[in-house]
Amino acid sequence: MGHLTRWYATVILVCGTVAALDDPYIHITKRLNNIERNVNANLEIFRSEMTVMFEIMNRINSSVFDLKEMFLNNRKHDPNDEPTKPVSVNASTGSSMSSHLPSFELSLQAHLKSIRNGFGAEKRARIKLTNDVDRILLALKENNFSVHTKQRNVDRNLTDVVRTLAELKEENRISLTKMQEKLEAKQTSVEDNVRQLTDAKLRIVERNLTDVVRTLAELKEENMKSLTKMQDKLEAKQTSVEDTVRQLIEDAATKKRTCPALFEKHGNSCYFSVPIAETWLNAKLICHLLDADLLKMDNQNEENVVAGVIKRSKANSYPYLWIDGTDLMIEGTFQWLRTNGQPEKLGYNGWSKGEPNGNTIENCLMIYNNKGNLMKWNDYGCDNRIPFVCEKEL
Repeated sequence: MGHLTRWYATVILVCGTVAALDDPYIHITKRLNNIERNVNANLEIFRSEMTVMFEIMNRINSSVFDLKEMFLNNRKHDPNDEPTKPVSVNASTGSSMSSHLPSFELSLQAHLKSIRNGFGAEKRARIKLTNDVDRILLALKENNFSVHTKQRNVDRNLTDVVRTLAELKEENRISLTKMQEKLEAKQTSVEDNVRQLTDAKLRIVERNLTDVVRTLAELKEENMKSLTKMQDKLEAKQTSVEDTVRQLIEDAATKKRTCPALFEKHGNSCYFSVPIAETWLNAKLICHLLDADLLKMDNQNEENVVAGVIKRSKANSYPYLWIDGTDLMIEGTFQWLRTNGQPEKLGYNGWSKGEPNGNTIENCLMIYNNKGNLMKWNDYGCDNRIPFVCEKEL
């Protein structure tokens, strides 16, 4: 990371230097081009003006020379002498020239002075232009020197960058080589560890399998022994159970012919008027626990027997008692529901007048215990709590 940071810093420095050199160099180039064009234009104008001046000077010099020649020739000749043939001017012309010569000479001198002044101004302008050009050239040389200096710095920086890149490349190559060697060494180590772990796990699995096979064999043998013992015990118990069942059958037959405690025997049935107020379902369960069932009324004679049983019990003070009938299986059809789960049709009709009339809210059968309606049936809500009569058939 340190080498990469140093390389990035060097590249940024060089790019910044090149960017800084681009703008001044372009500006100087444009300025040089403008100055060159201005100097060339001014020189061209100066050449043209100088050419015109030289032509004017030549014409003036020629005219002055001719005038001087004429003036000198006129002064040399005597006025009494006859004019020579080469002189083409007459006396009036010479007199006129003599009178205008001073003014012409003054005009000529003024014109010459103006020309000299013009030449002086042109000379000063040329000197100023030369000085400006020299100053600009000096500035350009200084700028050029600065540009060359910066260019050399850029070259040095680029050289440093190239060298740094080469060094970084070599360092990266060396680092990559070392990393590759380390990775290969680690890979070899990992492969060895995996191979060792695999071999160790295989040995453990083999030992475990051997132990499992041995344990299974031992368990099989133990199970066979246990099964043999259990079979012997079962055979012994079966004999004992058979004896017990036989004895129970005999006891049941004997017990069936007798009534449980608290029950009164009348004919082939035993009756018990239970003075505990319970729901119809709880009453049926209690009778079942007493090895009996809720009363099933079969005829008028049984009504008279049950009336006597109730009268002799503590339940005689209650006006209603549960017996076994219900229409929970089929609404509107009351049946005897015996403990064995088999419903039986009502073989005897002991309903009170206008009963049953409770529809779906009165689904269980009870009997009246009062003089005006003694032992008559009525449908009643099964969740009401009243005493009940149990019956055990012998």
